[in-house]
Amino acid sequence: MARFDITTTVALITGANRGIGRNITIALLDAGAARVYAGARKASSLDDLKAQYGDRLVPVVLDVTSEADVAAAVRTAPDVNLLINNAGVLYQSTGFENDVIDKARHEIEVNYLGVIRMTRAFAPVLKNNGGGTVVNIASIASYLNFPILAPYSASKAAVLSLSFGMRPTLTAQGTRTLVVNPGPIDTDMAKDLDFDTFSPSVVSDQLLAALNDPSIEAVFPDPMSQQMYQNWLDDPIAAQRAAAGELNA
Repeated sequence: MARFDITTTVALITGANRGIGRNITIALLDAGAARVYAGARKASSLDDLKAQYGDRLVPVVLDVTSEADVAAAVRTAPDVNLLINNAGVLYQSTGFENDVIDKARHEIEVNYLGVIRMTRAFAPVLKNNGGGTVVNIASIASYLNFPILAPYSASKAAVLSLSFGMRPTLTAQGTRTLVVNPGPIDTDMAKDLDFDTFSPSVVSDQLLAALNDPSIEAVFPDPMSQQMYQNWLDDPIAAQRAAAGELNA
């Protein structure tokens, strides 16, 4: 696999208009990335970044639940060598509410199937451009299910398992797979959660560091995710019980 070079990096980021995705977009451009294709359902939500970064920022209308949008993104961005699957949705749900099926289906469509759509579509692009890297933004909830986020946690666990399953095929074509597992980050998606949150910059900072270190396969960017992952390694059953207590479920 080719060594990472920020100056030749051409990235496509899903969900780039807010939260973690927006912060990663800015961090890559500020670090010297050649170009970032910023995916969002509304291109106008990226107008301010386009004004700041000019031609290095290319807004892409992209709903990861739409096969047509994904196919169009491939045509728009044939030079991508870094794919960041970041788009996500979150609903507070124990799995027993009357509307849980609709909410869980939406989380699966965006959080999990969106990663499959994007990775399957862009794998040939990455191969043609020297291999590159796929980054999947998962969650510490990939390892531990938080009971008031039960379906969401399950969707993120699916992303983690999928990343393990896709890695050998991607590795065979020279593409690296990197999984980022944040704890609660200060974004709109987490604003109603009863957790201390961390700045999105911890995710972008740790991601950039990991991209420069080919030995890293998983990133736990904040103190909470680091501690919970260590707890999971030490005793997964006790860690899950503790995670259930964190949200007073």
